[in-house]
Formats: sequence, structure tokens, C-alpha cells
Amino acid sequence: MEETIKKLSIKLNITQDELKHIVRQLFLKDTYQEDLLEFIGYDDIEAVEVLCEHKEYFNAEENIKERKYFTEYILPEFTTREVEQNLLVDTSVVGEDKRYFTYSKFNPVQSQVFEAVYQTNENILVCAPTGAGKTDIALLTILRALKKPHSKIAYIVPMKALASEITVKYKNTLENKTVLEFTGDTEPSSYQLSKADVIICTPEKFDAYTRKLSNVFQNTLDLIIIDEIHILQDERGPVIESIISRIFRYIELKQRTIRIIALSATLPNYQDVGEFIRASRVFNFDQTYRPVSLKTSIIGIHKKTSRLIKEEIFKNKIEDLKSQGKQVIVFVNSRQDTIYSAKLLVDESITTIPKKEIKLPDSLDFLVRHRIGVHHAGLPRNVRHYMEDRFKNGDLDILVSTSTLAWGVNLPAHAVVIRGTTFYDPEAGKFKDMGILDIFQIFGRAGRPQFKITGEACLVTENEKVDKYLDMIKNNIVIESRLLKHIVDVLNPEIYLNSVTSISTGLDWFRSTFMNARLLKNPALYGIKTDERYKEDEVLSEYILLAIKRLEECLLVKIEKNDSLEINRWRFESTEFGRISSFYYLHHPTIKNWLKNLEFIFDEESICKLILSSKDFSNIIVRGDEEYALNEICDYLKINFEQTEELKLYVLLMAHIKNYQVFKFSLKCDSSFIVKNTERILGAFIEVLIYVKKFELVRQCLVLLRKIKKQKTVKNIQKSDFNIQIKKQGQFNIVDVDSEKGYFWCFVISNDNVLACRRSRNVLRLIVECPSEFIEIEIVPDDSKLTFKYKQAVTNDETPLALFPDTNDLDITFNIVYFFSYSEFLKKFVFSLTFDDPENLFLICRTKNDSRILKQEIKTQISLRNFVEGKQINKKVIESVGKAPCKNFICVTTLKEILEIKDENCKVVFLTCRDDSGKYFSFSNILNVCKSRKTIFYEEEMFVKYFRFNILNDHGN
Repeated sequence: MEETIKKLSIKLNITQDELKHIVRQLFLKDTYQEDLLEFIGYDDIEAVEVLCEHKEYFNAEENIKERKYFTEYILPEFTTREVEQNLLVDTSVVGEDKRYFTYSKFNPVQSQVFEAVYQTNENILVCAPTGAGKTDIALLTILRALKKPHSKIAYIVPMKALASEITVKYKNTLENKTVLEFTGDTEPSSYQLSKADVIICTPEKFDAYTRKLSNVFQNTLDLIIIDEIHILQDERGPVIESIISRIFRYIELKQRTIRIIALSATLPNYQDVGEFIRASRVFNFDQTYRPVSLKTSIIGIHKKTSRLIKEEIFKNKIEDLKSQGKQVIVFVNSRQDTIYSAKLLVDESITTIPKKEIKLPDSLDFLVRHRIGVHHAGLPRNVRHYMEDRFKNGDLDILVSTSTLAWGVNLPAHAVVIRGTTFYDPEAGKFKDMGILDIFQIFGRAGRPQFKITGEACLVTENEKVDKYLDMIKNNIVIESRLLKHIVDVLNPEIYLNSVTSISTGLDWFRSTFMNARLLKNPALYGIKTDERYKEDEVLSEYILLAIKRLEECLLVKIEKNDSLEINRWRFESTEFGRISSFYYLHHPTIKNWLKNLEFIFDEESICKLILSSKDFSNIIVRGDEEYALNEICDYLKINFEQTEELKLYVLLMAHIKNYQVFKFSLKCDSSFIVKNTERILGAFIEVLIYVKKFELVRQCLVLLRKIKKQKTVKNIQKSDFNIQIKKQGQFNIVDVDSEKGYFWCFVISNDNVLACRRSRNVLRLIVECPSEFIEIEIVPDDSKLTFKYKQAVTNDETPLALFPDTNDLDITFNIVYFFSYSEFLKKFVFSLTFDDPENLFLICRTKNDSRILKQEIKTQISLRNFVEGKQINKKVIESVGKAPCKNFICVTTLKEILEIKDENCKVVFLTCRDDSGKYFSFSNILNVCKSRKTIFYEEEMFVKYFRFNILNDHGN
């Protein structure tokens, strides 16, 4: 039988575990013979006959016990294999790094992977059970990477709580290195990120940060560790695919090695994951590599079973474990359930007098007296530590906890019980089923490795969910990609980053995804018909084009068709809305919906309701048991109650703004989710408003954002800290603001109309077209709760403008740009260069540092295009005007240096007309550079208008 399985797995290009799982599922159908023939092929009918003759081989492995109200499924015990001491690697082989390990020998898993992870730079995938020492395998790769000077490591973990735990551990372990946490709860600066050696982050945070062309990782990353990579199978999977694909892009662009290490629970199709990360070595360890043996069972409670009977089933299971003298940790899905479940388990015949180390609330003191403890993140730290210590010392028989305990403190027990698999996910705004990631983590707490005591784990759930969890626990569920479902949102940042600029580059990008590894192994799942199996490029091209057209409809992408109907000649370019959508993690229809409704937005309420209409909040629902609490909040806010999702969203946001305390647990979770996401989305909305020149709404949004953020620590900023001057030149007013108080917003107002706004740091110059003699300036500092208003008289600037008599003969091209970030603009500009212009090219930056960065980016781009296109680009890139050859060069420089050159046979590009402080270059110097040369300007619209009208005397445009 095994030989047949092996032969068929090779033929079908799937693993033996995958084949067994598929055949087992087919045998459950009445038409299994026909289905097997269709699956395996009529050319292998003999193999199908063998499978049918040995049908019992694929029968369920678990022992099933039927009861009146529930069914218990007892799985075969996972027995730990004997450890051969002579095969274990001594920790002394790592030399000085031995001090980072508290044991003398690596365990069997660590020993087998040691040579690959510590003595090579290969990409590695390690699949092993919870508790097999994967965290220290990651540490070995980190220690190797840190031997290289100035190396940077990104460690990606699935949960913020886990990121915090690992950060604390590595800060204590790697004492002479900088370890930084980078999650939604922490916002380190770019400077802190650049100085950090090890950065612990969540997938979403890494993805969001690397959506910028200018980021720390692309030039400095040496090692990336993806922990729990099997989350590829859930809704967050496309984020992991985006990250890995982006890493391969960095490797290609920068021509440097970035090592990828992936850690996972045991997987059925681990080879596919290895192929995805381009692993040279793949290690897969089964459950026999657990530190202790494990007995596993699932209790499936039948439908229509009453709550009281469900509670009785739960209590009986705990009593059974207690009667065997086992300490038990019970995991429940909310903080409220910890107290409720603990009270169910109280046995009045068991009492003890607890040690009075701390004062406990009466409810907890009562439980502890009955040898039951409670643990969750909402308890004070000293209470949590007290419960942990009492359980470790054996003073508690039962500890009832939320799942966060499994990810944090190492607190093993003889037995663990998961009571219920449905939990409320505030990130998604809905109830979800517990994933295998949490289940394996909890099961990993069962057993006492130091005493070699076998663990016991029990999952209590609804009977209709049992099959799913059985397949998960038995490692029968093949991991598939979720990318296709999210392809439009995933492609948008890749177009902004210039990773996907055409159908051809889109196909290249697809080939670096996990979906590519699974495409031909399960083509039907990805929409590929049997007769299209070997035409996957055509099918993928259709997917890409459909996604791009959807992005174009949503105003996020422009398609340059180049007067051709041939789609392979089309080019894709991100718009400003595309950049905003990418940076702020918006769903693709969001901005188009905003623009469509802008005419109806005029006050705080309409702004809030528009923001809350975003798809991010689509999972928020009104539950029956929330009606009373929502009604109370509405009464407080003087809002008419309606049982709608829209009202719930608005009411919870207003309750936060008005400091109304919400007590109901589900509403508190929803409120936290709403506030956090509203801050992010409101930031994107402000940028959209600036781009479409709705400056009055920007002012209202900033007021709203301050209310939501409830900034606690502020600087002592006064009105006198801002020096403001306004001078009139022709039809334009020049607004200058000087301060030393950091970032601030400046609004220019005339006759109650907001004419312009800008956020700047310390220094600002703003050009405004306005005939008024009085202008009101409103300053909104970032680090203050105050807003300062100034009414300024406009003074005429009598300084003569440096006009050339022959300005009409100047050859100047203007490009209007929106500078969100100058460093981002420089990167985008590099991608726009063609290098086939016969003229010499001078590129003018703000500072020498900017010119050095730009020079390196252009050199990298030339090397890449030489490699990809197979032709030689002859342009020489230089940084100093004094080193300019006679022809075929690109000189990256500053205005000060270019004024010294005499070469008129060149093209000059002003990548900005400002210095680093935000002040404009001298117009006479600009005109001196423009004289007798082709010149291109990249600047904002008002500068271009001003320059044409006042400097070039061009009143016709």
C-alpha cells in the first residue's frame, strides 16, 4: 500500500500526506469510485482498484465514543521518541555564543537543524511541534547574522503579545544589541529603526512600512525570520506572501543576500512552503518530537443541547482530570468567562487558606480558597504573578485563563482544556472560530517536560466543527493560498513600488508568491480548468488585468496603453490616490467612495459617518444583547436610537470622544477597534482632502483627530513661539512661518475661506494667490492641544524681481508634483528615468546627502536594467560637477555646485526648488542655471504659478 501511495504522490506532484487526506475525503462520498478515477486518471485504473481494496487503510484513526448529548473523539497518543544522547549537539560548539543558552546540549530538533541554521546562509524552513525549541533555532540564526557588522534582522511574529514577549526576552539576552518592538502598539521613529539590530514586528506592520519606497529595510536587511508561517492559510496569509515577494524584490534590486528563515507547526504540504521561500533545506518534524507525549481528545456537543447540560459536560471532564491528580489549565475565550467558568468548578468540599501575599478582590479570594485561580490580561500584574506562582507551587488545582497565557508565560500543566472555540476578534469586528495556531500553542502547555509527565489536551466545541478540528490536529489540512481573494488590494502597493508595471512584471511577481507554488497542484481552487493547466500564464494575465482595471476604476492606477490594443505593451502607474491607499492600508474602493460623497461633507458628524462607511468596519454588527447598552449611550449623547450598524459605529466613536465609559465587553472591544482604525483612515482622508484642495475640511478633520487621539503629553507651546510674515508680490502672497517647536499645521484664511494648508517642521514658506490686504493664519502644533490664530496685514515686497530680458527664450518644462515625502519622490523619479537621452543630465537635489542617496539609487537601477535587458547602458553616474566627462553622464548635485559649470550642452532637472529647511532657492540663481539650457522643474502647483507669473512674466497661463 505504501508503495502505491508513493507512486501516486510522485505522479500527482503532491506529498503522501496530501494524497492520503484527499483519498480519505473521497471515500466519504457515495460516488468515491468515480471520483477516484477522475482524480487519479483513467490511465492508472489499477492503482484506483488497489486503493478501493484497502479502503480500511484510510479509515479514521480516532476512537469515537457516542454519548446522549455529546460525542468524544480520542486520538492516538503522540508518544515521544527516545532521545539518542550521542546525536545531540553540545552547545559549546557555538563558542562564545554558548552564554546565550541555559542548557548544555541542543534538543533533537535543534541538533538536526544546527548545521543548516548556524553554519550556512541558506534559506531554511523548520516545521516542528510547539515546545520543540523553535525560538532558540531563531536565536541561532540571529547570532550568526549579528557576526556581520551593521547587520539588521526582522523577526515577524503573528501576535502583538508574542512580539512583546520576544522583545523582552531578546533585550535581556542580547544585552549589547538594540532590540526594538515594531507593532501597532509602538511607533518607533525612522532613526530608531535605522539604529536597531533586531526588530520584532507583526506581518501587517512590516507590510505597511515597506510599502514606502524609502524605508530602512531595503538597504540594510540581512535576515528575516517568519514565525508561524502556516498563517499562510488564513485571511492574513496574503500579507505574508506580499512580504516574502517584496524581500525577493529587494534581493533583485539591491543585488544583496537577504536570508529567509521560516518556522512553523508541522505541515502536510511543507514542501510547497519551502518552494515558496526558496529554501535550500526543509526540515519537517512530526508530533513524536514533542518534549513529552500527548493524549488528545475532542468533545463535540450536539446541537440543541441546553446551556446547563453543556456546563455539566464541562464540569465532568474537569472532575475526571482532577480525580487523576492532574493540575488543569482551562482556556476560555473572554475575560468574563474566566470568572464564570471558575465558579462553575467550585467544589465546596475543597477549601484551603491561601497565603496572604497580596490583597485579592472577594470574588478571586473565594476561588483561591477553593484551589481555583483566574488569569487574564485585565488583572493587575501582581495578581497575575500571584496566580502563576500558586499554580507552579501546586497550591491551585485549576487555573482558568484566556489564550494570552499560552503565548506568554511558560506555565505547563498536566492537562489543558479549551472550553469553546468561538471568540470575538476585535481586529475583525466579529466572532470567529479559534485557529490551529492558538490550539497548538495551548496544547503545547500540556505535560511537564522536566518530569517526563505525559500531557493531556481536550478541546470542547460544537459537534459540527469536530471534523474541521480533527483534520487540523491530525495535520490533514493542506495549506492553500488566499491571495486571489485579495489580489486587487495586494497589487496596489506593488504598482506604487514599481514591482508591477506591466503584465510581464506582474507575472514575474506572481511567480514569487505562495499561490504560484500551489497553482498546478490544486488548479481548480485557483480557477484553472483542466484544459488550462499548462496555460497558467494566460489565466494569470487575465487575473492581473482584471485587478488593474478595477484599480483604474477606483482611481488608484493609470493604464498607459501606448496606442496599442496589445495588453503586453500596456504600462501601469500609481496615482496619488493609489499611493495614499497603499500607505494607509485602505481597501481599494474607499477613496472613490469619499470623492463621490465629498459634496455632502460639511461638519464633524458627516466626516465621521463617511469615515465609518469604510469597508474596514463592515464586520461590526449589532447583537441582540447590546441593544440596552447602546440605548443608554444614545440617551447620554442625545441621539435617537436605531438598531443599525451605522448608528452603532457612530455612537461608539462619539462615546469615546465624549469620555463616556462603556462597560459591556463586546462594545468595549468594538470601540477599541473603531477608534484605532478611525485614526488611520482619517489620516488618509486628510491627505485626499489636501490633494483635492478641500482645505476647510482638513481643518475640521484635524480638530476631530485631536479629539479622538486624546493627546495626554504636550509641549509648552505659546503663540509667541511662531514668527509669521506675509509679503505681497504681484497677485501672490508669500507666507513665512518660523518656529523651533517641531511639526505644525498652517492654514491660510481669507474672508473665512481656507486658501491653503501645509504641515511643516520649524520652517515653512507657502505661496498663496489672494488679493486681500488682511490674511488670517491658523497654526495647529502637533504637540499641543492649543490652536493659535494670527490676523496679519499684508505688506508689499518692493524687492525688484530678478527678471531676464529674454525669459521668453528660456526652454523650461514644468511638472506639478505633490510632495508627500521628498525621499519617496526621489525614488519614484529614479524609476521614471529611461537612460537613453543623448544629452548630459544634471539632477539638482536639496542637499549633498540627498544627492548621494539618489546617485546610489540610479547606479542600482542601471545595474539592474543592464542585467534584465541584457544590454549596456553607457551613462556614467557622478556626484561632483568637477568630475563631469565630456558626454554620456548623469551628474547628481546641488544648486550651489551647478552654478559653477559652463557646460550648456545639457539638460538640467530641478528635483525641487527648495533647500532642506523648506525655503526656496534664490530665483536669480535658478534663472542663471536655466539660461541656455533645457530645464525641467518638479514643484508644487502654486510655486509653478508664481514662477511663471512673477519671474517669467508669463501672464497668459
